[in-house]
Amino acid sequence: MTRVELFENRARLLTEHARIATEEARVVRELVAVEDALAVAGHAPPSATGPILAAVLAETRLTEAELRQKTRRPDIARPRQIAQWIFRERLGWSYPRIAGWWDMDHTTIMHACRTVVEWPADSAGGVLRAAVEKRLAERTDDGVVDD
Repeated sequence: MTRVELFENRARLLTEHARIATEEARVVRELVAVEDALAVAGHAPPSATGPILAAVLAETRLTEAELRQKTRRPDIARPRQIAQWIFRERLGWSYPRIAGWWDMDHTTIMHACRTVVEWPADSAGGVLRAAVEKRLAERTDDGVVDD
C-alpha cells in the first residue's frame, strides 16, 4: 500500500469510528430519557430500587404497599424516608426523580432527606437507618447487589 492509500484508509476508519461513537451517544441519550420518563412515572429498574426496598422492608417487616402509603405514622414514615434518602445517596437520583417514583412532591423528598441525616444515632430513626445501611452493605459485600 502506498502512503496515500494508508492515509485514505486511516481517514475512512476514523470517520467510521466517529459515526459509531455518535450513534452510541444517541442511543445512550435515548436510554437515559426512557429511564427518566419511567422514573417520573413511578417506575424504575428493579435492579436499582429492589435491593434498597428489600433492605428497608426486611428491617421493618412492612410490605411495599404499606411503605408507599401516604401517612405520617412514624412506623411507616421513617422507613419510607430512609428509602428515599438511600435513593438519593446510593443511586444519585434527583429529588424530582425520587418524587416521581414515590408519587410525591419533590419538596417532601427534600424534607425526608434532611430529616434522615439529622436523626441522632441513638434515636429510633437513627438506629433504623444504621440497620438498613448495614443490611445493604452486607448484601453488597456478598455480591448480591452490584449496581
